[in-house]
Amino acid sequence: MSPKCMNLARILIGLTLGLPTAFSRPTQAASPIPTAQIFTPGTIAASDVVPGPPLVTITISNHHITDISTMHKADPTAAQEIGGIAAPGIMARGATAEFAVPTGWTGMVAVVEDSGTRAIVGDESIIEANYVVPDGYTVAVADVDVSYVAGFSLPIVCACDGTGLVTGCNKYLWDIGICPLNNGVGSCINPLRDDETATQAQDFFKPCQGSAYTFVEDHGGNSFGVCQSGHIGCCVGSDCPTRP
Repeated sequence: MSPKCMNLARILIGLTLGLPTAFSRPTQAASPIPTAQIFTPGTIAASDVVPGPPLVTITISNHHITDISTMHKADPTAAQEIGGIAAPGIMARGATAEFAVPTGWTGMVAVVEDSGTRAIVGDESIIEANYVVPDGYTVAVADVDVSYVAGFSLPIVCACDGTGLVTGCNKYLWDIGICPLNNGVGSCINPLRDDETATQAQDFFKPCQGSAYTFVEDHGGNSFGVCQSGHIGCCVGSDCPTRP
């Protein structure tokens, strides 16, 4: 997780539903995420990064058993997604939505099941991404991760064209363990969200350790330099492809 994404995550934790910062796009039938190969994180030298296209398209598919609510947050001082930040939205079961971002963009999308009193309040599963030129590099590098650092609401995995699955965990943690702190509106709060010294995930989050961010330094959940094709596809739901 880059420092910019960590700062945005802290901003999202403090969001209220009244803020007009969300993700919602026209929908179509959801398509499967490619599973040809699974990426293992590593260090990629600046000289080995292939230049990407002017825009990166991020697609989100709802493979959960019900509709989901989404909220998008982006760095207001940086480049913005094409067409501007959309309003809060609901994605129907089986729907797909997408947006495109230019060089300099940094942002995230939070998701929660759309039912009853469930709501996005800053404790949700998050897709974090950026398309910036890192220090020491000469081209923009697409970076994406799935984060359960703030908390867990729904499973998410993400893939990149030509690479396969690069981040995320499709395990439905609600059915596996006991949530240490249920926020009452659809998410389990991660007790290690602000602990930068943690080296192991809390028990509820541990099944996804190393695949998604389950604590601040859980960098097995990050991808870097392998999504230069220009398309990142993320799948929400426990029937999404498995990684690992």
